[in-house]
Amino acid sequence: MAASMVNWKKGAGNISVVQTPSGKGTGLTGMQLAKYMNFDAFPTSTTTNSKGTSITRQSNATKNSKPLSGKELGLDYDIYKTEVSPIANGIAAREGRNEYAITLFDETGAARGNIIFSEQVDPSTIARQILDNYRNIKPYAKIGGEGLQRSAGMIESQYASGFIDFSTTGANNSPAVANIADLQRTVDDLGKVEYDLNIHEPFYNSIDGNSRKVEIGRTTQGYYIKDVSGLKYPDGSVHYGEFGYNTIPNSLYTIKGMTPNNIQYYENINEALKPITEYILTQYGIILDMQEAAEAIQMNKINNANIGY
Repeated sequence: MAASMVNWKKGAGNISVVQTPSGKGTGLTGMQLAKYMNFDAFPTSTTTNSKGTSITRQSNATKNSKPLSGKELGLDYDIYKTEVSPIANGIAAREGRNEYAITLFDETGAARGNIIFSEQVDPSTIARQILDNYRNIKPYAKIGGEGLQRSAGMIESQYASGFIDFSTTGANNSPAVANIADLQRTVDDLGKVEYDLNIHEPFYNSIDGNSRKVEIGRTTQGYYIKDVSGLKYPDGSVHYGEFGYNTIPNSLYTIKGMTPNNIQYYENINEALKPITEYILTQYGIILDMQEAAEAIQMNKINNANIGY
């Protein structure tokens, strides 16, 4: 994100302000917004001794602090510090937008509000970013503590909300739904519904071959997703709860909680989708690894061919 901010501050990128604390300032351009990105007016002091040099940052303003005026944003306080962080918004991802929050801090160091802005990019670029982030976090999530586990879970939820949709099958219990939240409300109303679960793969945003018809319901035990159509093998046999890719070795996997005789229940539909998103992101991470390995081999051949010229 640091590289992106450098470009934004130069005016690059299709940036638009989505929201400010007061509603004022939504027309700011990327270059106008740049001054609010990772700004810090809190003073620092430098100490040098036999152990080396240390920098201490104060968490409160002094008379020498030079804040940004909040008037441009319609605020009744000045801005002494800001922090930029990405927002895991699957709906924005589906629309081809990356969203970010700029947190605004006042003279006491208290967070007072956020500027939300978005950058318009190609949807496949966002999916690739999600995949890269997941590939870098997931292998360490189980041993890295609650923070990494939460980050991996957020990426899985982001992918589900942005790249999994539900098409009506035409059945009476299959009304059109706009997103996962709408789907959950529909399940709450009807108790049991039927949809074509469409998985959009991350490279070209096309429908993945593991998409299938599912039953989604809610009982006293929680929400569930049951595989209705299964994975069809070349010999015509059908295997429920199975996922796999011909191009990825050892990719065949059964999500047992989706099989008709072994249904698993969850607190909400996002949680019920996690086994699917975890599988999809892991397998496409393997594809990405293979692609990058092939590119590295090709680049090495090119570099070797150039030796001696």
